[in-house]
Amino acid sequence: MSDNIQLAIMIFEGVAILTAIIFGSFQIKQYNDIKKKELEQKRFENYNLLIDRLIDQRIKGSPSLDIQKSVFFEFRNYPEYKEVSKNILEDWRKKFNDDKEEKYISGIRIIEDTLEYLQSSKYRKS
Repeated sequence: MSDNIQLAIMIFEGVAILTAIIFGSFQIKQYNDIKKKELEQKRFENYNLLIDRLIDQRIKGSPSLDIQKSVFFEFRNYPEYKEVSKNILEDWRKKFNDDKEEKYISGIRIIEDTLEYLQSSKYRKS
């Protein structure tokens, strides 16, 4: 009888440990899911801040080419918005080409480099 009791205790302890591991794993997954959603939201907000910088520059009437170029380059860091970034870059390239001003050559170059990068196999979708 003592062997049966000892076996029952060992099974009970094993079930208790397994339950704790499963519960702990669930808590860790839940925490990671929350953090992932927070990160996605932060990235969304940061991406929209980049777009806001472009819009602000357009509204002010005297856009800073340096700010525009930095925003164009930063689009590389947001693979989840690849298609939107490509559309924005195409619009700005057309605007720069239509203006035909010498000062836009470096901006066009960054746009084209970024578009090429967005199309490359190095660029991954998150």
